[in-house]
Amino acid sequence: MTHALILYVAFFLGVAWAAEKKRQVEGTLVDRKCARFYQDSPAELPAHGKRCALGCKEEGYGVLVGKDFLTFDAAGNRMAEQWLGQTSKEKNLKVIVIFQLDSSKRSYTVKSITDAPE
Repeated sequence: MTHALILYVAFFLGVAWAAEKKRQVEGTLVDRKCARFYQDSPAELPAHGKRCALGCKEEGYGVLVGKDFLTFDAAGNRMAEQWLGQTSKEKNLKVIVIFQLDSSKRSYTVKSITDAPE
């Protein structure tokens, strides 16, 4: 019975691991408050700056890719705030975001935020 239980658990853990995939997107880091405006006016997005993003940190963050806004989870919000504190960029906050997708839960976890190449 114990061996069957171990095999059962191992099988389902294997299925869960297979459902998780790392994804990467390149876009512009923006706070949620301003994202709505820039989704309708993407040409103005490079003007959105670090000062505004940090000023709206209570709203949370995400990455705008075209007109699609990917909202960050709590860990992603902390990473975004840390990235904003360390970057020398004042405007045009282009980033690469790597996140772990768990399709079984229909959720994701931000794993890293780094500068996008200029």
